Amino acid sequence: MCLGTTGVVTQIYDDDGVAMALVDAGTVGVIPACLLTCAEAAVGDTVLVHAGYVLRVVEAEEDSSAEPAARTETRPAPAGFR
Repeated sequence: MCLGTTGVVTQIYDDDGVAMALVDAGTVGVIPACLLTCAEAAVGDTVLVHAGYVLRVVEAEEDSSAEPAARTETRPAPAGFR
């Protein structure tokens, strides 16, 4: 399974004519990501990155990393699961 990650754009640069961003994804690290799929991203924006591409700008209210409690929530196991 492939998972995307969110992070903050820290720098935008040109790589042989292709717009690129450095995205600080916290514990994942700083990752380069292509901006061809989301040209409106700017330095300081929180973005969703998947497979090396910035897919979209993420609003603060939908960024799960802004709400650590949501990530630590525990749920009961499904019936029949041990």
